[in-house]
Amino acid sequence: MNNLFSLIYFIHDDIDEEFKRNVLPAFLHINIYENIKVILVHNKRNLFGERKEEQYVTYRCDIFEIAKDDQGKTIFKTLRSDMISWDEAFLFVFGYLKQHNLFERVGLITLSHSNGFVINRNGEQLPIRIINFIGNFLKSLFHRKVKSDFRYIKKVTRDGDLFVTSKTVVEKVSGSTANRYKAKYSRDNGNSFCKTYEGLFITEFSNFLKENLRVENRSDVQKLAFYMSSNCNFQLYDNLFLFSNVAEFTMGAQSRNNYSFWDISVIIESINSNIEKANMLICEDIFAKCAQKFESERSERTKYYSLSKLKEFPSLHLLFDKIIGMLIDNLNFHQDFRKGLINGISKLPVTSDDQFIPYFDIIEFFSMANQLANIGFAAELEEFKKKKDEQIIMNQFVKDDGHSGLSIYLPRNTNEFNELKGALCNYFDATRPNNFSLHSRYDEFLTVLYQ
Repeated sequence: MNNLFSLIYFIHDDIDEEFKRNVLPAFLHINIYENIKVILVHNKRNLFGERKEEQYVTYRCDIFEIAKDDQGKTIFKTLRSDMISWDEAFLFVFGYLKQHNLFERVGLITLSHSNGFVINRNGEQLPIRIINFIGNFLKSLFHRKVKSDFRYIKKVTRDGDLFVTSKTVVEKVSGSTANRYKAKYSRDNGNSFCKTYEGLFITEFSNFLKENLRVENRSDVQKLAFYMSSNCNFQLYDNLFLFSNVAEFTMGAQSRNNYSFWDISVIIESINSNIEKANMLICEDIFAKCAQKFESERSERTKYYSLSKLKEFPSLHLLFDKIIGMLIDNLNFHQDFRKGLINGISKLPVTSDDQFIPYFDIIEFFSMANQLANIGFAAELEEFKKKKDEQIIMNQFVKDDGHSGLSIYLPRNTNEFNELKGALCNYFDATRPNNFSLHSRYDEFLTVLYQ
């Protein structure tokens, strides 16, 4: 077992004040160990313009290494401060770790006020200007207001276009799969809602990792030891599906997340004390000690945090898609099932801390649907539950009555399906295909249910 470990923190602009007040001091008080490299990628928002109504926004990524100076004081050692997109920053970090032979065991943690299947803030009605870089000048082209119903990150590329898609490699859409995407939500359409957003969706982030977590002379992905998310509602079924290709383990919240649950000093000390052990034991120790410390210091109730092992997720997904196929058959051949299912969904308790975001516990949804179905799937559901409990969800920290550890995005009615455009862009945008949608029939199920 390699006794070196690298830890990457991906920190977004939306926690700047908390970063200065809480996170930053915590980094300056952690113990620094020679066999643990800690890298910070800080995605910072810059506002330009003297008046609020004239402001526009761009981003830059600063990259730091947590190190000791000559007097033994913990410092932020700047590695780069000229990165202008998250993917450019990560390519630099991966290259830096490979150069120093620190790429074999890597943990990745994202810190942001984020939600579900995207990694960044819930934008208020922000004035945004698309800008060009001409020499040392910024030239605004036009001014628009954007209201986001999910959490997005606006970023600029080397080409200077604020809305240019990053060069993330995604699987190509062709044949019958392409027909499952709705053209009206395609970014090819000049009037499309999705075209105005350059959001860092988890599907885009995981695609990038899958393409770039590679080492020389190996054809397979060098998986992360773990991915830890501060997203509220990270424990979506599709998020774990996406990360099953790039991480051995994930840690996240099914409901509201408090970023302080993932205590920086606890994580570092757990890695150091278990550095000679397998990644599973490191993750179990991190999760258990973070939960213990959080419970001793906090009084918040209704927290649902999970540690998930992703090795067997492909076999869970076979069951998932079989159940979804049976739901589609029920909808197609039994008209009364649709009305009962929509009514049942409307009565399910949301797992999201935000009552307006329709995330529901996947087991609670499947159980309700099975009771209503003309073509039942009780055996498949029991096998799904057993595999989830025995092979996927390894540990949970639950206060009050807990859910199963996995949620699913599920609109409660036709209006919600059509109006939550962030979700439409995530699941149906043909120019940035979602690998979960490509490898399941879930988007087809939503379309049959509500259109």
